[in-house]
Amino acid sequence: MAEKLTEAGMPTGRFKAARLMKDTNALFVPPRKFRVTTDSKHNFEV
Repeated sequence: MAEKLTEAGMPTGRFKAARLMKDTNALFVPPRKFRVTTDSKHNFEV
């Protein structure tokens, strides 16, 4: 969001962009860094 605002001519940092998004109720869910998976079909004794 901060990059888009800077490209549009409004130089902002990430914290100001986050505050603006919060004020306008714009929701953003950041992607997960990794997905936790388990191998439940293994042949090992537990």
